[in-house]
Order: sequence, then structure tokens, then C-alpha cells
Amino acid sequence: MQQALSRNRLGATLTAVVLVAILSGCAGGLLGMVLQLVTVGKLVGDVQDLKDRFFKDPDEYQVFFDGYLLGKRPEKSGELELDGLPSGRHLISVIDEDYRTGFHQSVEITPGQAGLQLSDYNALEGAVISGKVERQAGGGRVGVADLLVVAVFDGASALRENGGVIITIPPTDDTTYVMGYTNSAGNYRLGPCAYGSWLVTTALPGYYADARVLVTSAGSDGRNEDLYLAGQPLDNSATVLGSVTQNGLEGLADALVYTDLDAAYEGQLTAERATEVENLAGFSLIDGPWFAWTRLGTVSDAAGAYSLRTNTGQQTIIGFKYGYQAKAMDLNLGPDDAFQLDFDLSRP
Repeated sequence: MQQALSRNRLGATLTAVVLVAILSGCAGGLLGMVLQLVTVGKLVGDVQDLKDRFFKDPDEYQVFFDGYLLGKRPEKSGELELDGLPSGRHLISVIDEDYRTGFHQSVEITPGQAGLQLSDYNALEGAVISGKVERQAGGGRVGVADLLVVAVFDGASALRENGGVIITIPPTDDTTYVMGYTNSAGNYRLGPCAYGSWLVTTALPGYYADARVLVTSAGSDGRNEDLYLAGQPLDNSATVLGSVTQNGLEGLADALVYTDLDAAYEGQLTAERATEVENLAGFSLIDGPWFAWTRLGTVSDAAGAYSLRTNTGQQTIIGFKYGYQAKAMDLNLGPDDAFQLDFDLSRP
């Protein structure tokens, strides 16, 4: 959910941020804390085989980081180098502009890594899953901008009663999944997606989560797979908001701000929606919650402003834009906290 923020935040200093947090009583224990540089690594690869298989030049493909558009493309020769990526397990996707061909590969980025080889990926031509995410607002609905949506291949089977287990988001290594963010109107588009059964979901603290089961095939995309987030007043949440800038002055549009949660956020579906999902799956599922979100994120607007709705408790907030040095801060947020955190990023 992206909200417009006043432009005067762009010049705010970290000292002011910490002072606001202390005076407001949120994020206790922040005195003396500062933004830290995020450890990063490098990925290298050759994706020339995309041209061999799909007859498209490699530089026609876009690169995504956990569903976030990096603004980086492979060279026409197929060479791909990704410097300065935050360490940890992330999903790297190389996708054509139609979302029909490409690949998704989960990788472990090691701090200081000179060049992890991006290899053994499964390039495919597949279907597209699309829809709109809306949330409850008063007596109506509004689109949710810059919200992470995840599709898990054969996800319903992973939740099947008598043997199924809760799905971690991002999923584990042996799970096929696709990630993407909604646009300013709340619309999302995921692909390429292998043909078969998919479980699509999203979550926003303070609201009921939602999910849908669908089947794709060579002649059938997953269209109008809309998701609705009904208000859940008993669901604790907090907000981190501020700006992403360069040199303390200019706002950075389309920067990624995400949180790695110490304790996973387990958003529940409404009972009605859970029943619908089971009916679509054709079999009974384990009791909810079905998803454990260890990472939530959002994207800054044209002025560099962002608003990240998150879970309460210990977590690390990271600000990142490709070509800049990512920064982070550890926070401990309580219910209804609103913590202002401005990221001023610089070139490495």
C-alpha cells in the first residue's frame, strides 16, 4: 500500500528519525542505532540460450529480484552480471516483456561473493497469471499498490490434509514459485508460469490474507485472479514509512524497501475464502494459517516516498535500488507503531 508523503521528508536526517521514534514511544531501544551497510554479493551468468530457444535477444529480457524489477538487462551477447545484490536467499527472474518466456531461480547470495554462477536454471515458455489486489476501505474497495504477490506451483497439494505443512514465503529451495509486485492501480502480472496447478496469495498485516487456486495450460492463462484483503482489526500491525534518496536530496523512484522478519507473519484467510480455496483444490487442506511470510516489501513512488505495512516484533528493514549500496536498520516494532525511516543511498 503506497501513500503520498510530503516532499520535506527527503532531507530528513537519521538523527531526526531516531528522535521521532523515541518521542513517539515506538521501536524501543533505538537510541544510538544507525543505518548499516548491507552485505552484498555478485551473480554472473550467460543467458544466450534464451535466444537459442525462444528467438529473442537476451537484452529483450528484464531481471527481477524477489519480484522487484531491477532495471537491469543482460547484454546482447547474453552476459549477465549483477553486482551489489543484498545477501541472503532471493529469487532471480529473467523474463521477457510479455512474461511468456524466461526463468526463475532461487539463489543464496553470500556476502563478499566475487561471482556466483547463475546456471542450471530451467528456462521455459509458460502461462501468465494476472489480476488485481484490493483492500477494504470504509464501505468500499481500493487497489493496493506495490504489494508482493506470490504464486506457488502445486501449492494446494503442499497444504493437503494429513501430511501438508504451512508454506513459507519466500518458499523453500525445492518449491517452484513466482513473485511480483502490484502496480500503482493494484494490478499484478506473474510469468512465465509452468503449466499446471498454482496457488496465488498475498498478505498485508492488519487485513485478512487471500488466496486462489487456478490451473494454467498452453491455451489458458490465469486471468482475473483477483485478491481481496478484508479488514482484520485483531491483526497486529505496524508501519515503517519515509523516503529513499540519493545524496540526501533527490528522491529515488522505484526503490525496494523490504523487511526480513525474525518471526514469520501468519496471515489468516477468512473462513469463507478458505472454504472456496478447498473447493477449488478438490480436497481438504490443513487448518490455517497456510502461509508464513518471512519477508514483506514495497516500492517507493516517483518522489522516493514509501510506506511499508509490516508485522510487529523484531525485524530488519532494508532499502535497496540497483546500482546503489543497500542499507538496513534493525527494529523492534509494537502494535500500531508508525516509525519514520529515511534511506539515503549512494553509489558503491
